[in-house]
Amino acid sequence: MRLTVLFRRSLLYHRRTNLAVLLGVATAASVLTGALVVGDSVRGSLRSAALQKLGSVEYALQANRFFRESLTAPAARKTATGDDLDRFPGKTCPAILLRGGASQPDSGRRANRISVLGIDERFWRLEDSSWQPPADFKGSSVVLNDLLADELDVGVGDDLIIRVEKGGTVPTETLLGRRDATSVARRLTVRAIVATDGLGGFALRAGPALARNAFVPLKTLQKMLGREGRVNTILIAGMGEPTDDSADASLVLGRVLGQRIALADLDLSLRIDSDRAYFALESDRILIEPAVEAAALEAAAAVGLTVQPVLTYLANTITVSHTGTASSATSDDDSDAPVAPASGSERSIPYSTVTALDTSKAVGGAFVAPQGETIPPLAGTDILLNDWAAEDLHAAVGDEITLTYYLTGPLGERTTEKARFTLRGVVEMVGPAGDARFTPDYPGITDTKRIGDWDPPFPVDLSTIREKDDRYWEQYRATPKAFISLDAGLRLWADAGERFGRLTSIRMARAADGATDNDRRLTEAAIAFERALLDRIDPAALGLRFEPVRQLALAASRGSTDFGGLFIGLSLFLIVSAIMLVTLVFRLGIERRAHEIGVMLATGFTTRTLFRLLLAEGIVLSTIGTLFGLLGAVGYAWLMLAGLRSWWSGA
Repeated sequence: MRLTVLFRRSLLYHRRTNLAVLLGVATAASVLTGALVVGDSVRGSLRSAALQKLGSVEYALQANRFFRESLTAPAARKTATGDDLDRFPGKTCPAILLRGGASQPDSGRRANRISVLGIDERFWRLEDSSWQPPADFKGSSVVLNDLLADELDVGVGDDLIIRVEKGGTVPTETLLGRRDATSVARRLTVRAIVATDGLGGFALRAGPALARNAFVPLKTLQKMLGREGRVNTILIAGMGEPTDDSADASLVLGRVLGQRIALADLDLSLRIDSDRAYFALESDRILIEPAVEAAALEAAAAVGLTVQPVLTYLANTITVSHTGTASSATSDDDSDAPVAPASGSERSIPYSTVTALDTSKAVGGAFVAPQGETIPPLAGTDILLNDWAAEDLHAAVGDEITLTYYLTGPLGERTTEKARFTLRGVVEMVGPAGDARFTPDYPGITDTKRIGDWDPPFPVDLSTIREKDDRYWEQYRATPKAFISLDAGLRLWADAGERFGRLTSIRMARAADGATDNDRRLTEAAIAFERALLDRIDPAALGLRFEPVRQLALAASRGSTDFGGLFIGLSLFLIVSAIMLVTLVFRLGIERRAHEIGVMLATGFTTRTLFRLLLAEGIVLSTIGTLFGLLGAVGYAWLMLAGLRSWWSGA
């Protein structure tokens, strides 16, 4: 008898044992392969979802500030060959991306933490799609994706209230930052509903959750926010698939951005004061950011300017402790007549600005004393009062001056602190001492007519305001009533300087201020400084950075988890059980064939021949079991995915 015939008859004769082995192999193969299929499916689904959210967008800049929409406009400057010097490659779309909420006024249904996108026709051009926004997508219009429309149970023609946080430019962790961020709302009409697939489900953030999007005309959202002509996002598509050198592409985009950036894009401005012959760098964020401060000081040095850093802060009270001779004379707080102070008495002025600066730098003029005496440079605990404050406090040189003020902690908590100074002089309100622009513009404070009209983000005790305080405000606005050294001011008020900034302005002047063409030369110096400053500012350090969002989304979809290994681990018990079953059954089959094997050895079969025969049987059974297991893997994977879509969706 030939071995092939013996092999076939042996398989058939021991069919029951072999069937058990085959089923065990099929079970192990089904579970193992099915787990790998599920893992690959999850990985593929995450990749597909990540790319679906981005559409064809490959790079994006989303900033914590608003910049000019025209930043993305085609460049006006061209080379001799006709190419733009600073053109963004690919398709470019400026937009506004914010968090918000929506409500249906009739039914009362609400959706919170939705994405509100201010867009125009450039957004839909990012991707070749048959869907186009309706012609009347303007004014009081909104387009919803179907996910949000279903949640709100609205259709085309229904009205919605769309609400977004207006926010502000001042960091909320600082004293003037509004932690109770106001929001704005507007009633809009649903003009269309777009599928969540494609740009309808657009989102820059990676994650498995589908985006609930409300698309608002860009100009409408800009008007709601009071940010006409400004955006906070730039989307770029059409630059090709992400590669390992995507970082280089981001650098190219950053370089183009650096060529096109302007001070207005960084919340900065230059204010020229021709009367006092200086110009000042100021920020809408109140504090000049550290990266800007460093670049500005370098730029001023390069242009050859005299620099005077300034920090202005609000004191809740300025209090004098008199050290002079006792006097029986007293004065009512509202009296304007000078009265001799009593020894040990105290008088206070409420809510006054105090400026810290280096008085040795004659930028904007020199401080002048009423009697013409020289004002020495401030240092240590020295303080100067203007003549109005000194007269109101009946202060004399040598008196102790105490400032009380608010400080904010890293979590926004507010504390009241005190600092003591020694009065070194009184200055007339002329020259720099009469300059109200030491204090930055702040809506709700500097634009009010009376102190009682203030709307600050901190508590104000209006009962302490006197008539003379309102008269000072009407005449001098936020002109500082006291001056201290820059070192002292930074020590008291610049705790958050590493994050938000230390200075409220940087004043600069030319070395020669007395020329007849001073106005023109001052303007030229300001223009030269602006060029030097923009050359030294890195937009990325201020949050204006292009990210390879497509590449990041693909990396996030892969994640740090091996999903195949994860599901193998979840199915490990079944796999190990099946392997143990196969081993035991196969071993049991060999033991039951002991008499058969003994007869075969007695009739001349060698041990090697029997080993090859049994090994061939095992290989055939394993192969057939594996093939059946591959078919079973499809069913196992379907069952697992069905569970993930339904009763196991939390995973």
